[in-house]
Amino acid sequence: MKWFTCAILSIAIVASPTYAANEIPVEDFVAHPKYRNLQISPDGRHLSVIAPVDGINHLVFLDITDIDHPEQVGVLQPPKDEEVASVTWVNDERVILQTSVIQGSLEVPRSTGRIMAVNYDGTKKKVLWSVQEKKTFPQVLDTIEDEDDFIIVSHQGISRAKPIVERLNVYSGRSSRIGISPLNRGSVLLDDDQNLRFAIGQDDELEWNAAYRKDVDGEWQTFENPLGGEALPLGMSGDDRTVFLSSDAPNRMGVHALNLETGDVEAVAVHASVEANSMLWSRDGKELIGVEFLPGLPEVRFVNDLHEDRGTWESLLAAFAGMQVRVTSITSDDNIAVVMTYSDKQPPTWYHFDIANGKLQYLVGAFPTIDPAAMAATESHWIKARDGLDFQLYVTKPLGAADEPLPTIMYIHGGPHGPRDEWGYQAEKQMLANRGYVVIQPNYRGSGGFGETFEETGHRKWYAEMQDDITDATNWAIEQGIADADKVCIYGASYGGYATLAGLTKEPDLYACGFAFVGVYDLELMHKYGDIQDRKQGRNFLDMAVGTDPADLKARSPINHVADIKAPLYIAHGKEDIRAHVENFYQLRDRLEQEKIPFEQMLVEKEGHGFYKVENRVHYANELLRFFDQHIGAAGGSK
Repeated sequence: MKWFTCAILSIAIVASPTYAANEIPVEDFVAHPKYRNLQISPDGRHLSVIAPVDGINHLVFLDITDIDHPEQVGVLQPPKDEEVASVTWVNDERVILQTSVIQGSLEVPRSTGRIMAVNYDGTKKKVLWSVQEKKTFPQVLDTIEDEDDFIIVSHQGISRAKPIVERLNVYSGRSSRIGISPLNRGSVLLDDDQNLRFAIGQDDELEWNAAYRKDVDGEWQTFENPLGGEALPLGMSGDDRTVFLSSDAPNRMGVHALNLETGDVEAVAVHASVEANSMLWSRDGKELIGVEFLPGLPEVRFVNDLHEDRGTWESLLAAFAGMQVRVTSITSDDNIAVVMTYSDKQPPTWYHFDIANGKLQYLVGAFPTIDPAAMAATESHWIKARDGLDFQLYVTKPLGAADEPLPTIMYIHGGPHGPRDEWGYQAEKQMLANRGYVVIQPNYRGSGGFGETFEETGHRKWYAEMQDDITDATNWAIEQGIADADKVCIYGASYGGYATLAGLTKEPDLYACGFAFVGVYDLELMHKYGDIQDRKQGRNFLDMAVGTDPADLKARSPINHVADIKAPLYIAHGKEDIRAHVENFYQLRDRLEQEKIPFEQMLVEKEGHGFYKVENRVHYANELLRFFDQHIGAAGGSK
């Protein structure tokens, strides 16, 4: 198939957006995406896109028979108080979709758990799955090749922990069982003939276990993981003989292949510093072509030298140099795809990809008013903590900044165990950089993505080594001449809010100010309030990650050290937050007043763990910038 590889090498983007202004209003940074989830129909004649109509996400259908002149042919208006959350084409005329609902006391939409189906012209609309009727929450696993009236779903309920897998007719809503996972919770992999072949589950003690079958009629066998850590399934090979697994084990981080016939496991792509971030598959989705890692900036390692689609991926990555590339959907003949790209400076952007002719055509960007050329580049650095541990951080300097120490924001990610900061576009980071601030994002110990050992090193190290990493990152930025030692503020949400208060209390002379958003401030309170401790798994996680000894929890709760605060503090919270329960806000406020520590505050009605309503997001962003400008005054930002 050499003609394919040669053709793709001449990729050219034939259209792209234009911009007029460099100054970016706050409203553009905090807005919800204008477009999302672009998908192409199997015959390549239509596109679906989720887009707001009067502020509510609708599903819009476009006829792209003439790609230069697309025509709107249908709009699905979601049920009252709901909006479209996701969509997948099942056949040339029909899509399935799921909706979210703004309900009760929260502004943020929550999944309804329903699966609906509709034709692109708006006909034959039907609810296929209702949580109220079925009493279980569904997950769409896949469409079925050559059977375009069906999809595959799995579902599990509170009283039935083992996932059940079924075929679901997208016209009638009737379903038939395929099989049941042998393990509680978790997920399954099916082969090309819709047979369960691999399962993974997690018990109440947070231990992962897996099982597999050599053939469709074989008995389930326990997968004795030789890798250590967690080995999670990514997909199956086209011949149904191999399961690809990701691993977070030391010296084995990356992708491995399990031979279902022999039980042998072989390394496919391994990285010394980070776990696998994304997979590059063949056009038919049956062969693994490459693995993307994110040690800082993205790195792609090709693992299949002979497959004809390697040239496709190499050319796409060359055409979008310096970006991350995802194929979001592809036609049934594998000739036309929708490609999404993004980078540190560019929000998600979609292209129509005519594979046979090597032609890419701009479709739309998620945030049309954001000009990548006006955004700031993000650098990656690895530094050493005081105890010798290596960890990674990102530095985003204002566009055109002078080579001198600048006002700096230490921006601490939430989680803390599991999430990590990544290289891609992040609106809040760019907003701060646009206003003249250096933004530093440390992936302190305990962060996810850097392997099991790195994450577990943070367990029970809150207010200790985890905070020391943030302090070390701050001092590194000062020593490197990046940050002005007198103009560094600390900021974050959730655990980042905890780390902000911890920074101000543990290092009272280091930071010029701190802004804590939806934070946890009392570790004893975590065991009493919030949705994490509602489930046994959550309680076990808190015991493992935070600890149980009351004296230790008191010592590592920054609320008990507020008398040490010297720098200005702003605390903000959503009144309906049950993750970092709003009781954290109330108790911190009371303690600050008791200790006569000055502070500013924001408590917003009908918002939870993060703000969703645009008016609230705008108010929050303006307060954030005002607070930083007041206390460390950015230099040279767009005002």
